[in-house]
Order: sequence, then structure tokens, then C-alpha cells
Amino acid sequence: MLFLTNDYLSDVAIIITALESIDLKTSTDRREAYRRHFGRLPPKDSYSVQYGYTKKKWLSSTTNRIESKYPGLFNTTLKTNEPDLELLLKEFFQLYCPEKKFKWTELQLNKNFQIQPHRDKGNVGESYIIGFGDYENGQLKVENELIDIKDKFYKFDGTNKTHSTLPFKGNRYSIVYFNNSVSHLH
Repeated sequence: MLFLTNDYLSDVAIIITALESIDLKTSTDRREAYRRHFGRLPPKDSYSVQYGYTKKKWLSSTTNRIESKYPGLFNTTLKTNEPDLELLLKEFFQLYCPEKKFKWTELQLNKNFQIQPHRDKGNVGESYIIGFGDYENGQLKVENELIDIKDKFYKFDGTNKTHSTLPFKGNRYSIVYFNNSVSHLH
């Protein structure tokens, strides 16, 4: 093991410490979707950010993204700036997810971010999600089913099923492991 201890609570604490050490910001698209649905911007202590690949070459009008190993795809800023984060979260997945052979290329990292009802537009196949932190409530709602993801991996098809996060209290982190149509390459 590179980063983790094989003790779940200790390993979650390591992940939270790693995430808190990075200045993570919600993408403009997610922030605006939140504002349209809830009528306000997300809380200041929240984020929802993708780790992986994008077709967007530009980061700003003066800065381009780093090209990935896949032609026409570029690393997200987080993937470029925090390569060890992928190793840490891959190790966590291998230790605690019941389906070790599940292949994923992308991560969605969330903190205190209540996701509005939606279907994933660019995902391919099923995803795994897990929640952790000192929160209460905050179940994942998939269609009409409520799923407690706190400290449990759950597999679902977010492309074909509407899903959202119920309100919660406390600090709620979640990680979604998935394949995006942009990077579904292997």
C-alpha cells in the first residue's frame, strides 16, 4: 500500500485530509445548475469537481490545458496538479469496493454539495459512489429509491436513472467513480 492503512476509518481520515489540503472549486457549469435549481449559489464550504479528462483545450483565454495520453483529450486541472490524488483514490477503491475489477477513468469529488435531480449526459455504463463524513441524512435518491451511501459503495446507472442528493446536515463527502464518454477508451 502506498498511502492507506487498511483500516477504513483511518483511510477515510487520510482521504479527507488530502482533499482538504487542495483548493477545490466547483465548475461554472455545476455552480450554475445548482443556482438554477435551488435559487442560490452553493455553500462556500462546498465543491463538486471532476478529476480526469476533457475535450476543452483551454483553461483560460491565455492558458491551455496539458494534453493527455489520449489524442484530442486534455487533463483536467486537478489531474494535472494532483497526480497522487488519483493513486490515493484508486488504492481506496481497490481496498473497499466490492467489485475490484470495475474499470473507471473519471472521478467526481463532492463536498457538502447537494446534487439536484439529473441524469448523467456523458457517462458510459454504471458508476460507483461512496459517501463519508460526519453527516446525517443525505441519501442518494435514484428514481424513487433512497440509498444510504454513507461508508458504503453503491453501483448505479446514472445515465439512465434520475438521481440526486437529499438534504443533509454536517460535512458530507462523496466520490463517484465512472467512465465518461469522452474518456471511455479501454
